[in-house]
Amino acid sequence: MPARPVATRRVTLLALSAGVLVTTGCDLDDLDPRPVPAPAGTGTGSVSEPDDDAALVDAAVGSIVTTLAVVESVRGDASLRRAVRELDRLHRAHLEELDPEGGVRSCGPDDGCPETLGGPDGVGRPGRRALIAQEQAHRATLADLAGRAASGALASVLASMSAAVAQRLAALSAPAPRGGAA
Repeated sequence: MPARPVATRRVTLLALSAGVLVTTGCDLDDLDPRPVPAPAGTGTGSVSEPDDDAALVDAAVGSIVTTLAVVESVRGDASLRRAVRELDRLHRAHLEELDPEGGVRSCGPDDGCPETLGGPDGVGRPGRRALIAQEQAHRATLADLAGRAASGALASVLASMSAAVAQRLAALSAPAPRGGAA
């Protein structure tokens, strides 16, 4: 019986394929951990990006505080009680994420802040439509800010916040069950 060839056709093809992949897929420049400087004259330097992102964070925090004020103003509406609780929790978590030091003060149900929108009995307060309109504007603001963020991490956080608001909006915009149907 003749001796088996040392390298079978399958082994030879596998070795050649691996060699091709190794030589074409490896770029030593990608392995260098040092940052690549921006070309001269591009106008985008790493110095302005943190300032730009800081302005975006400030805009997002402002939008959250404005939205929280509207959420607070509809707190007395019994038909919105659950939605208000969930939105309040969501926006406060977003505020904590963007402003962990708590530099921005927002009024809550137990904060002792005076009501600025409407009276204590609910007369003159915005209702479901105003809440939905503000939440839609807030979602759009977060999505816009996410698109303008220079930092990928900030863009991801803002986009995630926008998606969370969109989910709450879907539940809030759904028609309320009528009668005894559950």
